[in-house]
Amino acid sequence: MDLLAGGHPDQRRRHADHRQSHRQFRRSTGNEYRILHRRTDSEVSAWYIAEGALSIHSIRTRRGEGFYWLAILFTFALGTAAGDLVAEQIELGYLTPALIFAAIIALVAAAHYALRLNAVLAVWIAYIITRPLGAP
Repeated sequence: MDLLAGGHPDQRRRHADHRQSHRQFRRSTGNEYRILHRRTDSEVSAWYIAEGALSIHSIRTRRGEGFYWLAILFTFALGTAAGDLVAEQIELGYLTPALIFAAIIALVAAAHYALRLNAVLAVWIAYIITRPLGAP
């Protein structure tokens, strides 16, 4: 066995397999994010068309509650995928994305209070963006 040539052939093959699986994970994270983004957009659009509002204070029917819980499910997954995308695919580690997402939340709050960003929109954006901060 030639240690200077990179170790045992089985070890080199395992390292190559690991690099390949890492590349596939990074590709799938981006695809997952795009799919979840489209599904979230579709679900929220359907909720707005059917109920006329996206505020939790306007939920009066079981259908509205169903839309709400679907939105929670999709936005939860979307926020997690966003965190994975930034941390893993863009390879920023975990501290930098945490700071980025915290800054985005601060910008949303500032836009709401200073620029009068719609409260419902601000809540949903903040909800999505807080998920990467708490994702395991």
